[in-house]
Amino acid sequence: MTTGESRLAVFYAAAGVDTGWGHVVRCGALASALVDCGWRVAFLCRTEMKGPVRAYIPESAEILSETDIEPGAVSARFWDRWPGGCDLLVMDDYALDETFEPSFRPWARRSLVMEDIPSRHLAGDLVLDPTPGRTRADYDERLPANCGFIGGSQYALLRSPFSRVIRKPLDPPKVLVAFGATDPGNHTAAVISALNGMSLEIVLGGMAPHLDDVRRLVAAQRPEAQLHVDIGAEDLATLLGGCTLAVGAGGSGAWERCAGGLPSVVFEVADNQQSVVRSLIASGAAILGAADLRLAVEAVLADQAALDTMSRAARRLCDGFGAIRLARMLTGIETRKGDHVTLRPASPEDSALMFDWQVQPETRRFAKQPVAPSWKEHGAWFSRRMANPDSLLYMIERVDGPSGVLRLDREEDDAWLVSIYIAPDSYGRGIASAALALVHSIWPRQEFRAEVLEGNAISHKLFVGAGYGKKNGLYRYHAREPADA
Repeated sequence: MTTGESRLAVFYAAAGVDTGWGHVVRCGALASALVDCGWRVAFLCRTEMKGPVRAYIPESAEILSETDIEPGAVSARFWDRWPGGCDLLVMDDYALDETFEPSFRPWARRSLVMEDIPSRHLAGDLVLDPTPGRTRADYDERLPANCGFIGGSQYALLRSPFSRVIRKPLDPPKVLVAFGATDPGNHTAAVISALNGMSLEIVLGGMAPHLDDVRRLVAAQRPEAQLHVDIGAEDLATLLGGCTLAVGAGGSGAWERCAGGLPSVVFEVADNQQSVVRSLIASGAAILGAADLRLAVEAVLADQAALDTMSRAARRLCDGFGAIRLARMLTGIETRKGDHVTLRPASPEDSALMFDWQVQPETRRFAKQPVAPSWKEHGAWFSRRMANPDSLLYMIERVDGPSGVLRLDREEDDAWLVSIYIAPDSYGRGIASAALALVHSIWPRQEFRAEVLEGNAISHKLFVGAGYGKKNGLYRYHAREPADA
């Protein structure tokens, strides 16, 4: 942590007509959530993108611009601007490889890399991939052993208005048309033509290369068709709530629609969208765009039961709290004794330390399995956890290093079964209580459950003190919604 002042996060996100604005939008969402947690934030971008980038990031964010993003030159400029270093460096650009991040050490004390496809070798402390079902096992040989992995659409980084969309579809039904801010393939125009005469709400960015073409098409179809250029997050969230169906791409905007409970007809318009599109369809949140788009849209609009089912599936896939979730995980919480506690995803490098803790008599005393595992058994268990998207394994950390483990296992009804143990040398410091409070804050609207053996007085006291009530032999807790969501 930067001494004597708030923590600093520095972002680099690719942006442009061909690249689109998805990288900047999701980095801006995380930056805003970090600012809400007391951080300072800054962005690096190419000189020609400085003006447009400003619209997607917090007002307090500082912007540094470079003509060419070359690691050596940028690293030197960062050292000059912030000689004390930064607490978090966030990189979101598919063109970067594992040679980029090391050039910023030790200036950056921690790094986070954004990704959507496990197709390149990466370097960093954390990698985030919001594709549903994605686990570290998908990246295993492409990540260093000490790299933690954050996966799944509940970590999709969305701006806060999308976590509180109120569904009030209008009559006659409106169809949202959204193919990203720039839509270089001009899919927007094709959809407008195919759905001629329907009530359309079209969203596009001011830098879209085919904006004039879209304007002409919309002008010919008014008042049924309305065009919204460079619409803000609050207004877009309201627009989502009033639409019945969306037709759009499988990019970052797909998660905004899911968080708003908006059913979609989805198209894969870029290679990195393939997995997302498949997940949207498999979950029931969307149907695949058909050659006869008009027929497909009319069929869905005529089936209210299908629309309701798709809406529920969409919201199950993404709740809109991903940015808040990650920001709070990175920020941490203070214990009653002044320790600063954070959670981070476990990495393969943590396996040996976890094994050392697991075989301690203090740990086994109240474990469901009192016999300590062998190293081979522990290794097999750890590998299964790393490959299971419904099991989350966190290291509990203090400033001086790891102090325990917190695990969440998803139950059939989507509740989390929580288990926690603390390193013997960290007993009695309130670390378990702080870790529970932190995990409750990063998983809002969730039910947590815990199973505690009868004689484990310390754990009974822990869960009662954390607000859990006991029912049918299990402790239960409903996490509250974040105050700033």
